[in-house]
Amino acid sequence: MQISLRAARRRPRATVATLLAGLMVLVAAGVATAAISGPDVSSHQHPNGASVDWAKVKNNGREFAFVKSTEGVGYTNPYFTKDWAAIKANGMVRGTYHYARPDRVPGSAAAQARYMVSVAGTMQGAGELAPVLDLEDSGGLTPPELVAWARTWLETITSLTGRTPIIYTYPYFWRSAMANSTAFTKYPLWIADYNGASAPKTPLPGGWTSWTFWQYTDRGTIPGVSTGVDISHFCCDSGTLASLSNGGVGGKQSVGAPSAILAHHQALGGTRSYLGATTSSEYAVPGGRAQNFAGGVVYWSASTGARAVRGAILEQYLALGGPSSPLGLPVTDELSTADGAGRYNNFASGGALYWSPKTGAREVRGDIDKKWGALTWEAGPHGYPVTNELGTPDGKGRYNHFQQGSIYWTATTGAQSIRGDIKQKWAALSWEAGVLGYPTTDELGTPDGRGRYNHLQGGSIYWTPTTGAHEVRGAIKQAWSAQGWERGALGYPTSGERAVPGGRQSDFQGGSLFWDAATGVVSTR
Repeated sequence: MQISLRAARRRPRATVATLLAGLMVLVAAGVATAAISGPDVSSHQHPNGASVDWAKVKNNGREFAFVKSTEGVGYTNPYFTKDWAAIKANGMVRGTYHYARPDRVPGSAAAQARYMVSVAGTMQGAGELAPVLDLEDSGGLTPPELVAWARTWLETITSLTGRTPIIYTYPYFWRSAMANSTAFTKYPLWIADYNGASAPKTPLPGGWTSWTFWQYTDRGTIPGVSTGVDISHFCCDSGTLASLSNGGVGGKQSVGAPSAILAHHQALGGTRSYLGATTSSEYAVPGGRAQNFAGGVVYWSASTGARAVRGAILEQYLALGGPSSPLGLPVTDELSTADGAGRYNNFASGGALYWSPKTGAREVRGDIDKKWGALTWEAGPHGYPVTNELGTPDGKGRYNHFQQGSIYWTATTGAQSIRGDIKQKWAALSWEAGVLGYPTTDELGTPDGRGRYNHLQGGSIYWTPTTGAHEVRGAIKQAWSAQGWERGALGYPTSGERAVPGGRQSDFQGGSLFWDAATGVVSTR
């Protein structure tokens, strides 16, 4: 990057505290433990369209290189794509930076972060370092404004890429334009300090106690680069560089690569949290990435962020297919239910996994989940789910059973609740395979306040404490309706429809309705 007067050039280093604390062997006044170095280039290294000979750069012993990708919200380095590909092709670790143009336009920081990702991608490939914020221009913002702007850019990048970005800056700028803010020490530091010594001057700005990259000159010479070039040292050894770059060239991402997953782990309390210590490297899953911990798994995608799943809910999630299941990726950590008796995670599909000690972990999703929610979830009349969402035997519907009822769905009836004695009567009549078919309403109260009912495709089931639950259907139901339902002279049904000599009959509190093909329905009282 090209810097202004005061010395330095690109990235600060704020990494996940636990990782870099262990990785940094360098003390504040120390030097890099190995001569690992590399250039950073932009269009300035391409005078009159000249190319960089990356094979020569590599053969000169350079293990990494940075290339400028974007600036502001409209500039893309015209040589980025070619240099980016050539760095990888020559077996070097690669990184890219965005030259920040802060301003007071609402949404500016997030827009610039999105612009960088649209050009450079999410930097999740092997041998790719996290995105870099090149912060050396205040844009006229006050220190508090610039601090807020930088924070938004960094958090947006983490959300979009799953990586913990690197900050590039130089001491004077940070101490003046950022008022020496100490709010960014979780990010790896790339410090530019051309002091002619064997290490950056200490104390470092911003509360950092160590650096990851140190740009020690902007006038270096490297075979293969036709101009003077910025050169930086890396703090540590090749293994650490590989760890920070998704496993190094051709490697797999290793435990400890700075990412949104590890940042979330730290936010939950790190090894002291319910997740405990890491037990795997970060790995790809459908739609995102994941990492295993002793107490659960953290999943991440650009749209969902990093979320933790654990215990019985995790077991059920994996049994259903995990991220490949209809639930998709989690959109919340495990949370406590309002009644305090259960736990749950919400997922990208709009569904959830709910757990309680009595019911275990069960899946609820789609329109069934929406219906359950409309009935106030576990606090409502149904309680917790006792099954996952299942398909009906006829292949037309879906359902969940709950502690005190069920919700059934079809494309034509939608999701409807049925429970208690009405559900038992429906079950006795062979569920949806019987004459009544699927429910078309939830259980509702009758106008006189004495009973409950569900309408179904082939009839209705009515219940009162004195009559119990009975079905009424067909022409008999139509005749009962014409006489004023339960508020008419017949009152509530006291039997279901049954066969009698010559026809069909249902009994009511005030009489009976008889049907035959010749005369239709006749009321007897």
